[in-house]
Amino acid sequence: GNIILSWAPEKLAASYRFQVDDNIQFRRVLHAAQRTISQRFAISGLKPGRYYWRLASNRPDGSPGPWGPVYQFTIQAAPEPVDAPPPTENK
Repeated sequence: GNIILSWAPEKLAASYRFQVDDNIQFRRVLHAAQRTISQRFAISGLKPGRYYWRLASNRPDGSPGPWGPVYQFTIQAAPEPVDAPPPTENK
């Protein structure tokens, strides 16, 4: 699955860092960025399931700010294809 994470800009942020994991404790981070200046990030290749993400800012002096709240999202499995009946002729 593909997803775009986005966030509002923080006035004092020089850049941002974020983490995505399938564990709310972020034990095995699946995707991360340390110094992105964009307020959006695209992630692809996620399998169906529940994921968590968190964001923090980096200050202009380079020091990291604290992690913000944890958010969650779910990637749904694609539905199985359905065989449509053949079209009927109207006479």
